[in-house]
Amino acid sequence: MMVDVEQTFQTGLIHLEHGQYDKAIKCFFLVTRANPTCAEAHCNMGFCYSQKGEYELAIANFNTAIQLCPNDATTYYNRGNCYFDQDDTNNAILDFTQVINLEPNFLDAYLNRALIYIGKNDFERAFIDLNQAISIDNECADAFYHRGLLYLKIGDKNRAREDILKAYQLDPEIVSEHIEDMLREE
Repeated sequence: MMVDVEQTFQTGLIHLEHGQYDKAIKCFFLVTRANPTCAEAHCNMGFCYSQKGEYELAIANFNTAIQLCPNDATTYYNRGNCYFDQDDTNNAILDFTQVINLEPNFLDAYLNRALIYIGKNDFERAFIDLNQAISIDNECADAFYHRGLLYLKIGDKNRAREDILKAYQLDPEIVSEHIEDMLREE
């Protein structure tokens, strides 16, 4: 059976965009069978698996994509998220750091790495990453919110209030979602 690789890839993207991950995986699998060196198909397949919570398959596909295209920040970011979701924080930090090395303005890599540092009680590094995130996008509600919480943890209530208020002004839903999450955890 002859596969129209480009058409199959585009169909996979459409399925991915609509959250039809099984259909997208089938398309990207066909693409990788016809063209094993298509890093983007491996990356997209990895992303689909990650969305399904199938992290081992996701990481395997991201590893293949990285072997084929070692300078793609998005692939490292996606793999870092898989590690993060599995509480493999050391590998997640390595991947987010690689993302930042490849693309110094990759906002979400700073945010995710900061969250890991917060979880490890490494507040100094978390502040550095959150400050960098804010310098990249001074309207990033998540960065202000998490920096506000960090200020609260170290007892600086004035700065905490300023940052959380700023986060709320930028995106009231972000603050509300985080508060709801905190209440659920109690």
